[in-house]
Amino acid sequence: MPLKQILLRNLKGAHRVAVLGIGSELLADDVAGLLVAQELLKSGKKKTAGNRIKTAVFLGGSVPENLTGEIKRFKPSHVILIDAVDAKKKPGTIIVFDPRNQKTGVSFSSHRFPLSILADYLRASCGCAVIGVGIQPKRVVFSKQMSPEVERGIEKISRLLRKVAYAGL
Repeated sequence: MPLKQILLRNLKGAHRVAVLGIGSELLADDVAGLLVAQELLKSGKKKTAGNRIKTAVFLGGSVPENLTGEIKRFKPSHVILIDAVDAKKKPGTIIVFDPRNQKTGVSFSSHRFPLSILADYLRASCGCAVIGVGIQPKRVVFSKQMSPEVERGIEKISRLLRKVAYAGL
C-alpha cells in the first residue's frame, strides 16, 4: 500500500494533529525526525479553503518527553511521532508503525524513553491516536554527516506530511 494511503488511513477522523520530530543532531542520520519537523515549520501553515485540520509541530530533539505538556495543551486528536528507526530496511525507507507494538521489528533509540512509553502516555493523557513514522538510518555515529539516502527520505516525508496535515485529508 502506498505511504500516502497508509498515513490517510491512520489519520482518519483527524482534526488536530501534533507532529513531534525526534532525534539527535549529534548522531548523523538520527536527526531525521527533527529535520522533518523543522521543514514543516519552515513551510508554514499553507491553509487551503476547506482545510479541516489544525496542525502543530513540535521539536522534541533527544528529549521528546519534555514536550508532553505543550502537546496536551494543544489537545490533539492525533499525534505523529517522527524518528529514525532501525526496521532492517534500505536506508532512507519510510515506514508507518504503531509505537506501542514492539513486534514491528523497529528498534533504535537515542532518547531517554522508548517511543512505546511516550505513545502510551500521550494516548492516556490526551485521548489521541499516536502514529509512528520512521526513517531507516544508514549510519548513527557521532559527528558524521547525514547520508544522502536519509536526506531523500526526509524530503519525501516532509512533502507528504505538508500535503496530508496542512492541506487537509
